[in-house]
Amino acid sequence: MNMRTYHPQLAELLSEIEKVPVMPTLRTFGEIVNFMRGNHLLFLQARSKFESIYSNAVQSGKYSTAGLRDIKEDFENTHLSVVKKFQDLILGEIEKWKSNEQRNTFEIVSKAPTEEQSRSLDAVLKRENITKAEIEMWSKNFGDNYACACAFRDFAKKKGFDVVYSDFTDAEERIETIDNAYNYLKDLVKCINTTNENLSYPQLVFYGTNENMEHYKGTWVDDYIRVLDSDSTFKPQKIEVKPITAENN
Repeated sequence: MNMRTYHPQLAELLSEIEKVPVMPTLRTFGEIVNFMRGNHLLFLQARSKFESIYSNAVQSGKYSTAGLRDIKEDFENTHLSVVKKFQDLILGEIEKWKSNEQRNTFEIVSKAPTEEQSRSLDAVLKRENITKAEIEMWSKNFGDNYACACAFRDFAKKKGFDVVYSDFTDAEERIETIDNAYNYLKDLVKCINTTNENLSYPQLVFYGTNENMEHYKGTWVDDYIRVLDSDSTFKPQKIEVKPITAENN
């Protein structure tokens, strides 16, 4: 800590905020969000404490204009240095999260079907006529394998049936969602030290709270958490087969 003007309360505050941020293991989108929100609050609290210290220093009349300037610069230099350190750490976690999500998606998409599923799918795809009851039965057999589910879904559509796997996400759509969530988080890291009144609406929705100090519900954050952090993705909880008609085609 390099302080040009000694101020006991400022010294204590700088010692507190200079501590290296503890970076836990962040495995999910939701965990990253909560960690970013928590540290945004800590940065704002540190700034609020400084403003009180600075106001008292001005009112005390003990410091010259240069001394007050030094107090302000001592805080800003230390505070911004810690913020930058945190931003670098969290960006590293976001990169790891994206890489893990993409790898997990690839592993699910590329998972080979069982020999029984392969034989059954080959046989089914050769069928000329197939009933709704048979579609429903085979849908369950193929529902736990991405490649089989996609192939069978395409086959069923040609036969006039729409197979709906709940919580089932196409790989292309999931990769796009991961990319969008990744860019969303990166943009929000940039303003993690910004006071609420200077945040844009999307930023305020992420960092801001209501009168009960609760983060806003029903936002992009909740949508991303629901889609990306759900264990049921690629593991359909419900399978529905609907005849394709002119209305739903």
